[in-house]
Amino acid sequence: MAALEANRGWLQAKVSINNALATDATTQTPPRHGDFFRVGECEGQKTIDGERMPLVLNPATTHKDHEALVAALRASREWLEGKVIASSAVLLRGFDVRDAMEFDAVVEAMGWPDIRYVGPADPPKVHPDRAKAAADRATPVAADRATRRRRI
Repeated sequence: MAALEANRGWLQAKVSINNALATDATTQTPPRHGDFFRVGECEGQKTIDGERMPLVLNPATTHKDHEALVAALRASREWLEGKVIASSAVLLRGFDVRDAMEFDAVVEAMGWPDIRYVGPADPPKVHPDRAKAAADRATPVAADRATRRRRI
């Protein structure tokens, strides 16, 4: 329980610092974000210092295909970046993004640098340019053996 309280305190401090750093970014309002995005909810969502964590954005219009999402992200980039800083995460839900190519176009619309995978497991399969599959390979045999019980 003490660890949870420490995490909560750390998260609140982080949010306060991020809010102070992003004051200018969150007060600027691009013209289209309110017309395209509607704030939603998700299980486990918290409100800390007046900010929802994570922030859930749903389509506010019937235009929810990936092309409309890409256009809205480009038009609202500064606003959305401010929301990512303030909320630590933004979930885009309810949009018609049907495959890895469309998802890659959405990722590219933000213009952020690529983050490469670094870890002990097999690297994920890269689909188009930046979209990756999380579980495209079977668990290695060595890892499977490590979890089995030994008979004595």
